Amino acid sequence: MPYNIDTWRTKELENLQVPLSAFFKSDKKDWWPVRKWSDEKALTLIFCGAAEILGDVVDGIFHIVEIEFCGEGSGTSMWEVFEPALKESTGKLIASLVWEGGDSINKIIVRDGQVEWEDIEI
Repeated sequence: MPYNIDTWRTKELENLQVPLSAFFKSDKKDWWPVRKWSDEKALTLIFCGAAEILGDVVDGIFHIVEIEFCGEGSGTSMWEVFEPALKESTGKLIASLVWEGGDSINKIIVRDGQVEWEDIEI
């Protein structure tokens, strides 16, 4: 049974940029996001029809402005696609995540491609 993210709360999102190609490197192509363009630069990446990352693409770089990463398939999408892509990022992201009904709660901290996870105790 997959282990998914029930709740995602972005705490800080500062100038987070990822090469768009970084989201399409996993050997498991079934987990690649679907691209939904609203104009030539505005893009939403949709993971398993649930999790979404929104931003603009300039010269092949995805400038992320909003993240809602939870729902069906979010756990596998995190490990197979999103976290590896974040390792190629610049900028900053801090978010709190609740996994599978509160089985675990943690924080992801990303600073210029360095990804750290911290457990949160409540």
